[in-house]
Amino acid sequence: MTNSLNLDMACGSDKGKVRARNEDHVRILPELGLVVLSDGMGGHKAGDVASQIAVDCIGNLWRDTCDDASGVPPSGPRRSDDLLDAVTEANEQIYTLSKNNPEFQGMGATVIAAHFDSDGLCAIHLGDSRLYRFRRGQLQQLTIDHTHAQESIRLGLISAEEARGGYGWNLLLKALGVDSTIEPDLVSAQMQAGDIYLLGSDGLTDAVSDDELRTRIALGEHNLPDIVEDLIDLANANGGPDNISVALVRVISI
Repeated sequence: MTNSLNLDMACGSDKGKVRARNEDHVRILPELGLVVLSDGMGGHKAGDVASQIAVDCIGNLWRDTCDDASGVPPSGPRRSDDLLDAVTEANEQIYTLSKNNPEFQGMGATVIAAHFDSDGLCAIHLGDSRLYRFRRGQLQQLTIDHTHAQESIRLGLISAEEARGGYGWNLLLKALGVDSTIEPDLVSAQMQAGDIYLLGSDGLTDAVSDDELRTRIALGEHNLPDIVEDLIDLANANGGPDNISVALVRVISI
């Protein structure tokens, strides 16, 4: 992250009102411009283990890519390659643990690993956790869910309204740890001062509509911890059917 970029970050996570445990993990590294959010799956403690591996592995490997002298993360084309390498390593660790330990069999996790620097946003995405951009009062989803429902919408088989809440609508087509190889999406975008980026697990986005997300971000625009708390409270007020994780990044200046 170059010295000209000034960011504010905040995050939070909650088990919700229904789940017995929280299998989400979220990690922010403000000094390195990195945010990683992961939603575990597999039941019992397996999902918790998978998402923990994801955020720890990616965060630690990203820190290792920094130059020992300057502490500056990679930039340009190398940035996306190194971020993909870190996500790939997390996949290998989760997959290997799952295959070699019966108690972890079938575990996996979604992931969004997003890096912010003066070159812009670079993110690697697998699953149905989402990345949004709030700019000048408008909220735009930057990721596309890797779900059965989203694929059916893309093929024109059903509408978005028909997909929501239908049978298998949140069935994941891609996730960390499910296969030995992964084909994640790469998201890149230019940033502007004043942008706010939201990363959220499906426990947030299933319970809180995009309109509600936009309204709550707009109301608390300059206090990220308050927005995080507000969004978690709102998801719980709407039933809290799943674990809820939120991370916010505000671009103060570039």
